[in-house]
Amino acid sequence: MRDDTHADLLDLAVLQNEITRRASEAGLSLTFVDGLATPLFEWNTKKIMVPRFRLPATTEDVDYLRGAIIHEIGHSNRTESVRRAQAAKLNMNKPFGRILNIIEDGAMEREIANTWLGDAVSLGVQHDIHVRRQLDEIAKLDLSKPIEPDNVKTNAVYLLGEEMRKWDRWSAGSRERLLSEPPQEVLDLKRKLNTEGYGARMARVRTTDEVFDLAKELYKKLFPEDDKDPEDKDSDQNCQGDAEGEGETGKAKAEKGKPADPGKAHTTHWEMLTSDHTEDGTPDPNAKVDYTGHRYRIPNSTTGLLMPTKITTPTFHKVPAPKAPPFIGALRMLVQSTMKNKFKFGLTSGRLDQRKLTKLAMPIVPGSDGWRKVFKKRIPGRKINTAVQIMVDGSGSMSGKKADLAADAADLLNAAFAGPLRVKTAVHGFDTAGSTNRIYPYKEFHEVVPPGRIAGLARGAGFHGNADGDALIWGLNNIIKRPEHRKIIIVLSDGMPTDGTHVVDPGSMLKYAIAAARKRGVEVFGIGIEDQSVKHFYGADCKTINSAEELPKAIIDTMKAKM
Repeated sequence: MRDDTHADLLDLAVLQNEITRRASEAGLSLTFVDGLATPLFEWNTKKIMVPRFRLPATTEDVDYLRGAIIHEIGHSNRTESVRRAQAAKLNMNKPFGRILNIIEDGAMEREIANTWLGDAVSLGVQHDIHVRRQLDEIAKLDLSKPIEPDNVKTNAVYLLGEEMRKWDRWSAGSRERLLSEPPQEVLDLKRKLNTEGYGARMARVRTTDEVFDLAKELYKKLFPEDDKDPEDKDSDQNCQGDAEGEGETGKAKAEKGKPADPGKAHTTHWEMLTSDHTEDGTPDPNAKVDYTGHRYRIPNSTTGLLMPTKITTPTFHKVPAPKAPPFIGALRMLVQSTMKNKFKFGLTSGRLDQRKLTKLAMPIVPGSDGWRKVFKKRIPGRKINTAVQIMVDGSGSMSGKKADLAADAADLLNAAFAGPLRVKTAVHGFDTAGSTNRIYPYKEFHEVVPPGRIAGLARGAGFHGNADGDALIWGLNNIIKRPEHRKIIIVLSDGMPTDGTHVVDPGSMLKYAIAAARKRGVEVFGIGIEDQSVKHFYGADCKTINSAEELPKAIIDTMKAKM
């Protein structure tokens, strides 16, 4: 049963694969950044910056990131809006930029929500989390500070946008709280703008021209003292060369790149509500609230929690098929799966079948015993309905005799499972090269291979590093989609994992992966190859083999201990 609070490694792996695919389809690069609070889209570099995953994580973290990534990619897909904002060098932290961003957010998310319900749900759930987090931060701040006039105006527009978010039923409760929180002057201005029809117009805008025209009209109404077009190069609403480091005073240059004073992160508690986007760079991780527009750079990481995976064709080495003592009978009992019980009806003894009670009230027909057949018997259902995923360590420490032993063991296991037992079996090897986890396909679930084939292929692994946790998550993702009732992963390894993305140490990564599999009902067994280290990860009952002949007893004893 899934834990509704804690996300595990497979949840994060699925999310990482999803956002990588989405970014690629949108023509964007994806970068994971340490310390980032919320995903960002850099217009100039066409880059999505994502907070680097950390463990342990919660399902709320996963939901928030998924919705935030959909939101940021949604901005990048509206290329005309991006081009126009870039051309004007608009500063999204100044009043016009804030108003424009509020209206553009509404138009963009409404367009996505009307296209695909799944994305609508993700956007709504993410927005609910976003608003709740802001409300929690507001509760911690000093509400007695005066509100700057600019913030009254921009936050009135923001709240009007929230009120017009009619498609989003998933964040309705949080938005209702939000709309009851603001100071009276913000509420009064919001009501006035709505009465004048701006709310209805915000709910209808779609194209870039409609968004910019409405943003300019609202800006001119709220800031009539500014007689310049916000898109003019001389307007104080644009960056005026900031992106290239031009036009800055000596003091501004000196302050650029320095983290903000946490005590001065916000002028008022309402400023945060419209500053969840920055025109460049990333938020300051030391600020009290993670939604400010600081341009303090944090070192980037090109990989997330899991290493990128590449399927690599192994080299075949012709070897004799390994032979081992028969162990099919004992193995059959261990891989059987408990299925739905069956009943046998029309018996003269057993449990009373209430559906046949009417027979007892009918006259007895001479020579017939039908009136006696009112009982039933339960027959427990046990049959083989199992899939097995075998993972073979191909790291450098496995080269030589250990590699041969693991290759023969994998071949024997496949011969036993996929042969007489007819168990759907897949066999894959793994190692790492650089920052990539390489998977070697020795046998897929649908394939039938002759004895010795896997033993020959498994001798052709790369023998480099080993990120066991990443590889196990790959194997879990490969077997979790199978229709079989029971799922088993068997890992053949000689010791400690050495590689990973170092978000967590490789050993902890493997423990997280094993926990993720077992939480989903997938059984995970480890067989040591001339090494006892598997006991630290897969359990003290795991066995170690020093020859292929020891495999039958080792696998049977290990599976018995875990059942």
